[in-house]
Amino acid sequence: MDDHYLHHVEDIGLACHIKRNLKAAVLATSVKNKDIKKVALETFKSTELEVHVKNALYKEYMKLKLIGIQNSSDFLLRNNEAFGDYGCFIKEPVDFIEEVQTKWSTRLRQAINRMSAQFGVPLSKQRTGPEQEYVLSQWGSLSQMLTGGDVKEFRPLFTAKDIFEILCTIRNPNLTEKAMVDLERWKMLPLNITVKSLQDLKIQFEQLDPKLVQLDSAAYSSETAEDEVLLQTSKVIKKGLYAAARFLCRYGCPTGNRFELWRMAFCIDFSGGKHVLHFEKLKQMVIKYKFLFDSILLQDLKNTVANDDNYFVFEDLLYQILFTFLRDTEIQEIGSYAPVDLPMARTKRKVGISDREVVYPPSGVIPIHGFSYYIAPLCFTQANPIPLYVVFSAMYKRYLFHLHTISSHPNSLLSLCCLFEDVLQQKNPTLVLHLKSIKAEPLKLAYKWILYAFSGYLDPDQVLLLWDRIVGFDSLEIVPILAAAVFHFRATSLLHISSLAEAEGVLGNLHTLKVLPLMQHMLFLD
Repeated sequence: MDDHYLHHVEDIGLACHIKRNLKAAVLATSVKNKDIKKVALETFKSTELEVHVKNALYKEYMKLKLIGIQNSSDFLLRNNEAFGDYGCFIKEPVDFIEEVQTKWSTRLRQAINRMSAQFGVPLSKQRTGPEQEYVLSQWGSLSQMLTGGDVKEFRPLFTAKDIFEILCTIRNPNLTEKAMVDLERWKMLPLNITVKSLQDLKIQFEQLDPKLVQLDSAAYSSETAEDEVLLQTSKVIKKGLYAAARFLCRYGCPTGNRFELWRMAFCIDFSGGKHVLHFEKLKQMVIKYKFLFDSILLQDLKNTVANDDNYFVFEDLLYQILFTFLRDTEIQEIGSYAPVDLPMARTKRKVGISDREVVYPPSGVIPIHGFSYYIAPLCFTQANPIPLYVVFSAMYKRYLFHLHTISSHPNSLLSLCCLFEDVLQQKNPTLVLHLKSIKAEPLKLAYKWILYAFSGYLDPDQVLLLWDRIVGFDSLEIVPILAAAVFHFRATSLLHISSLAEAEGVLGNLHTLKVLPLMQHMLFLD
């Protein structure tokens, strides 16, 4: 790490804590002046002070990396008032994408107000005393409480199809007509956005090399190899080093240690009780106020995850996480480091007071149809809603929000779709041309896999092994790599079909697939 991160140790008060502990250690021994430095260094390394410093610096590094600052020159260049928190410029830098982004935001804003008016339901309404008591009494079984015929009338404000259609309208005005025609021969999104090559990705994901030990590799499935992984995991957890935990995720996490490794990778500290207090505050908001989106999420969850054989048992837990998430204003901080428009809605105020626009829902997130699939796999890692919520919100704020927002960020849905098309073209151009010739666009077939990061399409254990790598490599780019790998794996069958319906049949069931060998074959094997 560059030296410019060190000044943040002063900012968080850690430096004073270190000095106090080192001073106490030196004074407790009859050390000579010439040996003070040696004793201080030994104390630093023999106590938890070294771990605290490394974790503090790593946490700051991950914050800065989130907004694209990798070194001191980036920091100095971007550390001015034109940028938001941590020097982040939050305006979409690509004009033609910003235009579409604005249109999409306007459409969602209008949809919120239109639905509220259509059903005569306010955006937010305070529950009566008896209603609050009832919600509190039913907190552990919200699926039984939240029923009613009126709920069936509510629909998600937008679906996977809606956002896909918007993406397909984006055009790069800087391209010539000839360039556009050439791109359309290969791609459904002919935007000429710069994405990484297969060679770049091979370097980026080098820890996936088949020659290296992976937890989910059949080549290393012996008890000895598994014991080695578990031993290494235990050492990392005991030591408490955040950076080491994230690095270990690149090789796949043991089932029993996954939640703890992710917790450390996201630099989350559960000591002190602040997370419990925050969740309790959000819970009280759920109890006190009923939101328009509560009914939307209720119906959406019942139509998706509640009917999924893998996830239906988590229905009540998912309601708790979803309803608290909607009310969490801390999620709005996404707007301080990513080019996203927070949704606004007009609230009705008292007579004589003009209406005003506020961020709605308070989280700043309008849930896409199937939003609960972003949470459901995590339910296998933790049964307690409080730590589960904390880790999910960290996962969402760093990665998952990109999957249903429009921007030019390398992790955005748009960029990931472009990367999928490029990677598949590089790996198997014959397959791409064949599928396009029969009107079976590869992106149209793979789009939902990318949108939901394969949640709901792969078995939960495979989804979690994929998400291990998202956390470990700090990138969503592994998702379109896997999507392209599925096509390449089933290329023989796909090359013998003659219609879109047949293509959907070949690619319809992914539950037998294992993610690691597919990704390895895509990146490292010809």
